[in-house]
Amino acid sequence: MCAARLHSCCAGRSTLATSTSRAHRSIKPLAAAYAAQDWAKVDQLVSDNVVRRHAACGTRAQIKAKLEEYHAIGLDELVIGGIDDAEGVAAALAAIGGKK
Repeated sequence: MCAARLHSCCAGRSTLATSTSRAHRSIKPLAAAYAAQDWAKVDQLVSDNVVRRHAACGTRAQIKAKLEEYHAIGLDELVIGGIDDAEGVAAALAAIGGKK
């Protein structure tokens, strides 16, 4: 299930359209900061609220609950970011109850 559909399931179509429009306006500064590797600016532009809304993050229990929420609305694929090696991915999956 794509992110737009996931958002639509959670928030409703009118909210999705408004949110998408707002996101397009605010993505340019973030894209520019990312391209320039200005990590302080990226951190400034990506709030904790944005991370909580768009990622499974937090304690083991919080991550597991978020993944279960995603699964309940039809999400069936997982993208793990920020981990560079197979051992790290295996450890992350094991931490939330997946198989090694």
